[in-house]
Amino acid sequence: MYKLTISSCRCISIQIQIFDVYRKDVKVQKNIFKLALYIALFPQLIAGPIVRYVDIEEQIEKRNHSFEKFAVAAMSYLYTFLSIKALQSASI
Repeated sequence: MYKLTISSCRCISIQIQIFDVYRKDVKVQKNIFKLALYIALFPQLIAGPIVRYVDIEEQIEKRNHSFEKFAVAAMSYLYTFLSIKALQSASI
């Protein structure tokens, strides 16, 4: 039985980006960090229909970030993590 692993997802994401460039749907992404972001997010993106690079290129290009947004996300993650740990320890 074939098992879809993280490494195979990364290979698929690179192939999808190459196909989009070949079809001239998108320009070659010359910024390695933006391409790495797409590759890193790909396993989460295929939870639903497969998301091609052309579909999220604009979101990657025009994303904005700040320390405040990072802090909110980090606090949300920490709150969720601690809540799960509290529930796990309460059920033991």
